Amino acid sequence: MDEVTPQVTPVSKLIIPSLVISRAITALPTLVTGLLLIDIGETFNTPVGISGQIRTASSALSIIFALSMGFLSIKYKHKTLLATGLLIYSLSAVTCSLAPNFTIMLGVYALSGLGFALVNPMVSSLIGELLPVEKRTSVISYTIAGLSLFYVTGSLLSSYIANLAGWRWAFLGLVFPISALSLLLALKAIPLKKSTSTASGMSDIRAGFKAIVTNKSAVACVIGTTLGLSAWNLHLIYGASFWRQRYLVSTGFVSIAMIFSALSYILGSLLSGRVVKRFGRKPLVVFSALLLGLTTMAVTYPPTFWYAYVLGIIASLCAGMMITGFTSLTLEQIPRFRGTMMSFSSAATSLGQLICASFGGFLLLQYGYNVLGVGLGIAGILSSLVIHTFAIDPVRIRDE
Repeated sequence: MDEVTPQVTPVSKLIIPSLVISRAITALPTLVTGLLLIDIGETFNTPVGISGQIRTASSALSIIFALSMGFLSIKYKHKTLLATGLLIYSLSAVTCSLAPNFTIMLGVYALSGLGFALVNPMVSSLIGELLPVEKRTSVISYTIAGLSLFYVTGSLLSSYIANLAGWRWAFLGLVFPISALSLLLALKAIPLKKSTSTASGMSDIRAGFKAIVTNKSAVACVIGTTLGLSAWNLHLIYGASFWRQRYLVSTGFVSIAMIFSALSYILGSLLSGRVVKRFGRKPLVVFSALLLGLTTMAVTYPPTFWYAYVLGIIASLCAGMMITGFTSLTLEQIPRFRGTMMSFSSAATSLGQLICASFGGFLLLQYGYNVLGVGLGIAGILSSLVIHTFAIDPVRIRDE
C-alpha cells in the first residue's frame, strides 16, 4: 500500500522540540537509578544486583502495557496517549521520592515503565504522521541525541542533588519538573489529530497484529531490538556501579565521565542520518549492533579504568547509531499500522531492559561483572545477525 506523505501542520514550530524533550524524559529515571543504584541499595539495605530489579519491574510493566498499546494506538489519538505517558512520569517521580521501603519503591518506579510504553512509541508514531519520509531519520536522530543530552546535564545535576540532599531529591528536583514541563510543551505544540491508520474496530486491530506477526522483516526488527537493547542496557543499568565498585571512583567522577559517554552517544545518533542516506538503514543497524556486542563483551576486562572507559565510549557511539537505525528501520516496516508497529518496538525495548536487569542481575550475583559483559555482549552480536539475515528496508526497496 502506498503511503501518503504527511505534512507538518503550521500549528507550532515547537513540534520537533516537543518530541525531542518527550523522548528525552524517558532517560531520566534510568539515569538516576543507574548513577545512584548503590545509594538506593544502601537506603533499603539491598545489594546492587537486587536493587537493579526495580528496573526489572519497570520493564515488565512496560512490556505488558506496550502490547496493549497496539490496540490503544488505533483507537485513541497519539497526542492523548503521549500526554498521558508524560503525566505518569511526573507521578512516578514524586512517589519514588517518598517511597518508605524497597517493596514500595519497586512498585512506584514501575510506573515509569508504564510511561515509557506510552511515550516512546507515540513519539516515533507522531514523527511518522507529521513529517515527510526524507526528514524522519534526521528527526529521529535528534530525539535520540536529545535523550543523551539529558544524560549530560542530568548526570551532573543528579550527582549534585544527591550529594546535597540524597537520591530521593534527584527524583523530586530533576525528574518531576522536567516531566511536567515536557507535558505542558506537548499539550501546546503537538496538533490533535487522528491516527494515520485507516483501521477501526476489532477486526482492523486484529489485522494490524496479523500484519506484523506474519511479516518476517517486522518480526526481525522486534527481535533484533530486544537483543541489541539487552547489550546496551548493561552500560545504562550496571555501568556506573561497575566503575564505582571495580575501580573505586566517586559518584561525582562517574557523573563527569558519563558526560563524554553521552556526547559519544549523541555523535552516533547524529551521524546516523548521513549514514542512512549513503548506505541505508539496514547496514547501519547490522554494523553498529555487531560492534556494540563486541565492545560489551570486552568492557569489563581491562585492569584500569581508562581502558574500560574508552571501550564504553565506543559502545555509546555504536548504541546511538544502532538505536536511531532500529527506530528508523522499524518505523517504515508497515506504514498502515505504524502505531501498532512502534508499540511492538517499545515492548521489545522494554524486554531488552528486563533481560539485562533480571538475567544480567543473576549473572552479576552468581559470576561477577566479566561473565555479565560476555553474556550480554553475545546478545548484541545476535541482534546484528538477525537483522542481516531477515530484515529488509522498505524505503530502499521503494526507491529502487
